[in-house]
Order: sequence, then structure tokens, then C-alpha cells
Amino acid sequence: MKAAFILMCFLTDPLQYSGDLKFSNVNNCTYFKKRLHGQVMQLGEQVRKYECMCKATLVNKGERLF
Repeated sequence: MKAAFILMCFLTDPLQYSGDLKFSNVNNCTYFKKRLHGQVMQLGEQVRKYECMCKATLVNKGERLF
């Protein structure tokens, strides 16, 4: 196992999991979080906002990290 930082993003109202990316260091994770967090997406009449966060985690040694 090795350390990694996972960027998790959700769409609000209603809360819906959008996806995640795994990074090798916290700086890369926070860089993308700052750019994605708070972006607005319009789906038909509904306006939804991205909520993102970085979290420390462990991944398998062979797993690819950005």
C-alpha cells in the first residue's frame, strides 16, 4: 500500500456522487479542487453546483496516480 490523495466531487441538490481522481501529492489534489469546487452545472431547469474535497487515503502499490 502507498499513500495517495483522493479528490471526490459531488453534485448538490440532490447530492449525487460525480467521481474521483487519485493524486500522488496534496498540492495536485488541491489545485484541481480549487478549480472544480463551486462550478455550476445546469441540467435542464435544474441548477446544480460541484462540491469537491481532498482526502488522504491508501491505495495498492500498482495503482496509477496523477
